[in-house]
Amino acid sequence: MKRALALLAFFAAPALAQKAPDREAELAGVLASWRPAGPPQRCLNVRRANILRVLNRTAIVYRYSGQLYVNRPESGGEYLDRRDALVSRRGGSLLCAGEMVELTDPYSGIVRLVTVGPFEPYRR
Repeated sequence: MKRALALLAFFAAPALAQKAPDREAELAGVLASWRPAGPPQRCLNVRRANILRVLNRTAIVYRYSGQLYVNRPESGGEYLDRRDALVSRRGGSLLCAGEMVELTDPYSGIVRLVTVGPFEPYRR
């Protein structure tokens, strides 16, 4: 079983690497009419923000106060899937870089952890 998984990972890695430009192109398409609005922010008020889009293996895009905030996870970004539900188990309203959120697959119930990075602001 371990050998089969190792072979799968060996042959799947080049295919995943080839898709990286496509993922960046998808993000560029989302941000086509937006421009950077300053330095990245460490925290975002997620109680007031809407998740606009989860881009497969790339980023989470939030909309807040007329701006977009792009978050490229520090770790676990390879688990990002637009079909997954994003759950933050925070007591407060701020989500900050270095904190974890859960991605739950609605079909299998599998939960994966993602560590968020800084939030890059964009405006029209």
